Amino acid sequence: MKNPSNKLKLNNNNDDEGDMDISGISDNIFNETLEPIQRDLQSIIQELYPKGFPKSYTINEDGEIIKYIIKKGRYKEIKGRSLWENMENERVCNRTWQSMKEHFRKVIVPKISLYSQLFKLSIDEVENIELYSTKRQSIVGNVSKKILNEKKYKKFVIDE
Repeated sequence: MKNPSNKLKLNNNNDDEGDMDISGISDNIFNETLEPIQRDLQSIIQELYPKGFPKSYTINEDGEIIKYIIKKGRYKEIKGRSLWENMENERVCNRTWQSMKEHFRKVIVPKISLYSQLFKLSIDEVENIELYSTKRQSIVGNVSKKILNEKKYKKFVIDE
């Protein structure tokens, strides 16, 4: 019989029936924090680049895409077409502009926090990529325009 302290009581009976053995559960799952977990580069690389996919993007290709956007400061054009066509014409990677754009949208953006650790991106760079890659950007833009308009009108209000 296992130590009763390693069992989670699931019922009010005094017998062991229905109890769950929790001895194999790590303590750290109960001590979750909101802090981002710093991972070693090898585990990040294994998650981002699983083996067995013949035409998957390489670390270098992903790095070139991210660096190009940051270096050129073309965050606002991420959802457009011209940025990606320019990247194809400049042979940033040997991929079509459609492929690069979809890969960025579907793979890089959702895991940007891992890429930021891998490529040592600044907080501002990550925030700009997130801001201009999601649908929220248009909402944020509309809200900021509305706030600016409200501030303009407040200048003309006379205090009573």
